Amino acid sequence: MVRSAGHAKFSLRAAARAVGVDAAAAYRHFANKDALLAAVASSAFAELARRMETGMAESDDPVERFVATGRAYVQFAIDEPALFRTAFGPRAAERIKTEGVGAQGRNPYELLLDSLSDIRDRLGVDLEPETAALPAWAAMHGLAHLIVDGNLASDPKDVTDGVVHTILRGLGVHRASE
Repeated sequence: MVRSAGHAKFSLRAAARAVGVDAAAAYRHFANKDALLAAVASSAFAELARRMETGMAESDDPVERFVATGRAYVQFAIDEPALFRTAFGPRAAERIKTEGVGAQGRNPYELLLDSLSDIRDRLGVDLEPETAALPAWAAMHGLAHLIVDGNLASDPKDVTDGVVHTILRGLGVHRASE
C-alpha cells in the first residue's frame, strides 16, 4: 500500500481491511499508523542493505565496493521511490544507524562505514569513516532525491558514478586511471 499510495496517504484502517482483519486487530500489533510505517521503513532499510551487500560482493577492490554502495542506494530510490521516502521520512535519524539489517547483519549505514574503513585500511587513505560517512551519505541521498523527483535528465548510472568518484577524490582516493 505504501508503494502505491505513499506514506502520507497510508491508513492503518485501510491496511487492516486489505489483509482481511478489522482495525482493532491491527492495533493489537501496531500502536498506530506511525508504528506500522516504522516497520515498513525498517523493512525498506533491510532491502537497501541487501542491495548494497550484493553490489559490494561483486568485487574485492575497496573503491569498487564503495562505488557499489552508492549505486545500490540510488538504484533503490529509483526502483522503490515510495519505500525510499518512507524509510527516510519522519524519525529516520532514529532508525538509520540501528535498523534494517541485510543478510550479513549490517544496516546500510554500517555497510557504508565498512566500505570507508576498507578504503582507509587497504589503500592507506587518511580518513575517519564516521566523519567521511555524512558527506558521502548526504551526496548520495541528495542525488537520489533529485533523480526520483525528476530533476535530472542525465543517465542515473553515469551521474551516480560521477558523484561517487567526486566523493572519492574529496576523500583523497586517486587512481592512475582517473
